[in-house]
Amino acid sequence: MRRARPEKWDTPRTPQGTGRRPQVYHRRGRPKTTWPPTVSATCPTFTLEHELGRGSSAVVWRAVLTAPLERDDPREPLPAGTAVAVKLLSSAPGTPEHARHAAALDREAAAGRAISHPNLAAALARGRDAHGDWLIQEFIPGRSLQQVLEADGPLPEPLLRSTLRQLAAALVALHAAGWRHGDLKPANVRLDAEGRAVLLDLGYATSLGRAQTGHQESSGPQPGTLAYLSPEQARGQVPGAASDIFSLGLCAWQLATGQHP
Repeated sequence: MRRARPEKWDTPRTPQGTGRRPQVYHRRGRPKTTWPPTVSATCPTFTLEHELGRGSSAVVWRAVLTAPLERDDPREPLPAGTAVAVKLLSSAPGTPEHARHAAALDREAAAGRAISHPNLAAALARGRDAHGDWLIQEFIPGRSLQQVLEADGPLPEPLLRSTLRQLAAALVALHAAGWRHGDLKPANVRLDAEGRAVLLDLGYATSLGRAQTGHQESSGPQPGTLAYLSPEQARGQVPGAASDIFSLGLCAWQLATGQHP
């Protein structure tokens, strides 16, 4: 009996640089491709190095540019060799699920490119090729605040104050540009070695224009992480900027005490 082809990507388990033969992945109706892949020559090119994290709709990789990447602003292109983060959708193309995820990736790219701020990870390029839908983002080294809490406990007061000021500044800038983050939590904030706090993952970002209409949703709680939802999100209402502030308050309590309220 012929073995059925997998519906999802065959994720490699062998890290690059071990000297073993490169693995392959494939999807129904697509040719096998050496892993890690490089996008087509007509798109920004990168090589995937190792996985940074995964969610219900995508996998985020640390990658390295193999060609310069042009920017929308007047700054110089990012040179080849620059480390970036690449989010790759994991759902099968052509499905309703993938269409929803691709639309969310479009919103994430639009929100990430709408503003340049030191406490927000920049979105650099959005594309689609034989490997699927992807978003190239600024790579932020360091640990997430969730990792810091688990390893070190509550933040010392000076670091706590600095971190909260930076996150508040990121939200002010994001809201001023017309966007709501939608999933603020310690796991979505990265702290680098210099103490810079950077808000990541705009996958649940929505335009604040929707909230201004007063439209009410009837399909249950809004997307996000349940433990950090504002009351209006939990009731299924369209949240506004205040929902992000509520989530920031929950994070502040957790960062100060080591416990979720």
